[in-house]
Amino acid sequence: MTRARADSQHDLPASTGSELGMQAEPTTRSGSRQDRQRDRQRAITEAVVAEGTVRIEQLAERFGISLMTVHRDLDELECRGVLR
Repeated sequence: MTRARADSQHDLPASTGSELGMQAEPTTRSGSRQDRQRDRQRAITEAVVAEGTVRIEQLAERFGISLMTVHRDLDELECRGVLR
């Protein structure tokens, strides 16, 4: 039961994602893997910003990805300073 919110390794409050031009996850699987990853990470950031707290399991289900992929996305977003 991991959550994306403040005060733990993957409990990440979002910095403002709006200045990054965040957009929702597209409904189709077109585009390159990098495009889908970027779009998914933008949507994850938007979800954390909008909801304040998001469970890792909810993100995995919402985007049809594994828990490990969610963790990798959150790690990358944290490294880039998008989420902290």
